[in-house]
Amino acid sequence: MIAEAIIYSIIQEYIITFGFIGAKKMDILYRSTRGDQEHISSAEAILSGIAPDGGLYIPANIPSFDMSFDRLSRMDYKELSYYIISMFFTDFEKDMLVRCINNAYDKKFDDR
Repeated sequence: MIAEAIIYSIIQEYIITFGFIGAKKMDILYRSTRGDQEHISSAEAILSGIAPDGGLYIPANIPSFDMSFDRLSRMDYKELSYYIISMFFTDFEKDMLVRCINNAYDKKFDDR
């Protein structure tokens, strides 16, 4: 449920800020599980939900973590969330992702 809130908040913020899903340099694109060769941005995949061929959207390539597990284990929940989410939502600005994560994981969220 929290992840859905983050994703919804990110998309809503992006559309309010820019009025559309803009074209930017994107490292991670998404494709259908049913083999449709069209690749789209994470924002377009989230807004579409289901691919035109009825498949689900998945990353065309899975990013690799460039940080040690020791360092990851010392991050608080918001930092870890940003690190992971930013690897998959490469078409969003850092400040937008951070703001949406902060809104989703407010003081009521217990990360211990």
